[in-house]
Amino acid sequence: MRCVSPRLRGWLCRAEIKDGGSVDTIVTHEVKEMGKHTLVCQVAYTTPEGFDVFFRKSFKFVIKNPLAVKTKVYNVEKEVFLEAQVQNLIAVPMLVESVRFDPNPLFTLSDLNSVNKSDIEEIRRRLGKDTPTGLAAIGDAGMGSISTMGRLPYINPNDIRQYLYRLTPKTPNDPLARAATVVGKLDISWKTSMGEQGRLQTSQLPRKVKAQSDLTLTATSVPGKIVIGKPFEVGCELSNLSDRRMSLRMVAVKSKMSDIVMNGISGQHLGEVNPEHRQTVTLSLFALTMGLHPITGLRVTDLISGRSYDIENLKDVLVTAS
Repeated sequence: MRCVSPRLRGWLCRAEIKDGGSVDTIVTHEVKEMGKHTLVCQVAYTTPEGFDVFFRKSFKFVIKNPLAVKTKVYNVEKEVFLEAQVQNLIAVPMLVESVRFDPNPLFTLSDLNSVNKSDIEEIRRRLGKDTPTGLAAIGDAGMGSISTMGRLPYINPNDIRQYLYRLTPKTPNDPLARAATVVGKLDISWKTSMGEQGRLQTSQLPRKVKAQSDLTLTATSVPGKIVIGKPFEVGCELSNLSDRRMSLRMVAVKSKMSDIVMNGISGQHLGEVNPEHRQTVTLSLFALTMGLHPITGLRVTDLISGRSYDIENLKDVLVTAS
């Protein structure tokens, strides 16, 4: 007896079957679409009398999505963070073989889903003997780095695993990286408890990009401790991203400042900045209340063009009592 699959264009098996016997074969085909599918099996055989016989049988089945993947993209200053939630939608446990993120070529990837054993030992040392059981178990592993998911990469039915990645532009202040609307794609491979293999590859994951400004102000250094009522300095980097020379002046907009205010006279002249150049700026500030507060209310004006740029949130700082 011979059996054939027209999709695979070839005989899957050739065998002689005795009375009451049978023959088994395995067909592997990657299914890329969800929904209803039909498997068509064709069998051609020759009877002992020499007659050629042919028949076909169809098997209908439904492919459901085994995984639910939800992603969130966060823009944090010059870096991008991707949060991915993977949920098992099937009724049996799933063994996750790999979760790989392929970044946009403009970025360098940092996988934040593992920790170094040395870092764990430092945490245990600081916590003392009352270390939580889970952390102690991970810290005892004889490995250089340990997955934050634990030792067994299983996802039980309806459970969710959360993954985190950090993307940093390969070239600092790269305008192409700042304007990139996609960050990369996820590639997930798994096996079920019955050994069935699966793979899911997402499309390019988008991110929302704010309209690019001709001028940016970024905090580069902040004191480790900020005390209420005492002046403190914040180091900043001012970047001219336009194609023209700017003569800049910074003022504090009192109506937009609340808990962090300017220390001293407003109206600092920052000098001239050429196109695609940066300049270092030091701000002297004063905290009025305790807590976590944003530095806002700064306005930079180009004296040549007359255009003003409002700095909505320069940096969040923590203010303490002493």
